[in-house]
Amino acid sequence: RHEPIGRTLCKQAEIAAADAADAAVRAGIEAGEARGLRQQRTLLADALVVRLSDESVEKHHARLKAIFEAAIHDLGWTHPQPVSVLREYKRQAAILDKRCDDPLALRVTGAKQRVAWSNDRLARLCMSPIYQGCASPHRRWKPGGMIIRDSLYWAPLMVMAAGARIKEALQLRTDDIAWRNGVFRLRFEENADTTLKNEPSARCVSIPKLLLDLGFIEWWREQRTRGGDLLFPEATPSSSDARLSDLFGKRRSTVLGRLGIADPSEDFYALRKTCATRMLPAGATNPLRQAVLGHEPGEVIDKHYTDVGEAAMKQALDAIDWGVEIAPHPTRGFPVIVACTLACQATLDLHIVLDDDGAARSVEIFAPAQDNDARLLGVVIARRGECPPRRAGMRAATPAQAGVMMLDVLAGRVLRLVGGG
Repeated sequence: RHEPIGRTLCKQAEIAAADAADAAVRAGIEAGEARGLRQQRTLLADALVVRLSDESVEKHHARLKAIFEAAIHDLGWTHPQPVSVLREYKRQAAILDKRCDDPLALRVTGAKQRVAWSNDRLARLCMSPIYQGCASPHRRWKPGGMIIRDSLYWAPLMVMAAGARIKEALQLRTDDIAWRNGVFRLRFEENADTTLKNEPSARCVSIPKLLLDLGFIEWWREQRTRGGDLLFPEATPSSSDARLSDLFGKRRSTVLGRLGIADPSEDFYALRKTCATRMLPAGATNPLRQAVLGHEPGEVIDKHYTDVGEAAMKQALDAIDWGVEIAPHPTRGFPVIVACTLACQATLDLHIVLDDDGAARSVEIFAPAQDNDARLLGVVIARRGECPPRRAGMRAATPAQAGVMMLDVLAGRVLRLVGGG
């Protein structure tokens, strides 16, 4: 990252610092009150510096090798390539692992365990400025009046609701949407300018109701009239390896981080896992889920003699409840997401006390109890520090503290305002 003052990066120094920190942690645990080997190992695993996994190291070496090979073949670079010591390192590491009899010799790599997105994060994505209105094409995280229906708008929905890989969605062409057997579908196939992960990735997926209700077909028809073969022409490949997902991934990570919904365990690719997970309670069979996601079927009959029909696939995808409410917009000319009920919590009652001139004097916040007896969560004084008659459990605040008090009471809740008489 760019910083006001640059810093010298030295991998050896970083490793040495991590080794020293781990040694200090171990010494502290061994000298502490932890009893038993099992408890010491548990404390160590939680406190040690997270290192790169072997898979990440191999990936970095492969990319570095590709850089030097490109420099030699494309730029005429004549200096010798760095010699990789990865193979020897792995051999020595395996020998040391076999010889090591230290039960506290642990190495924490922090392997990524992707989990399906929670209801709260799904709701925050669907109700974010991407779908509610943003400030500009370059500030998609900031609320505003623009809804820009491009790859950043449609691709997350394709991953979430249709189980597409992000690369598959970005490289779609306008003729990859077709009508067959009474169903619109997406066609993922490998061409001269597109690639897929493996053979089962070549498939057709019925377009789910969520995308249809948001006007995807109408938007697609508009794209066709504008000319060009690409469905998302703004998704440009990276200059290093021509991957569409690299630049899009950086942009997406920035937006999700600004929106406050970035999570290493619930990352963007975990949206595919979310789709697969939510298809199960909706009644989808494993062969059908594999067909949607582009996975290798487990049985020979499923692989060679079974073709999942468009209608069955669409029925399974449409059965997923995303809790999204969609309605036509009076001025935008296309439907929009107006609510997402996935993260709704218990209803809160707000009692607003007005002054004689009609201005709000205080706001009382109640949560319904099981015995129908409302429980007072708090009260915010809105004007002149005046306090209504105190009640049990009431909290008061000055006007300067009012905003802080309201946030403290309502923090973490998803609210829906309902008009009353």
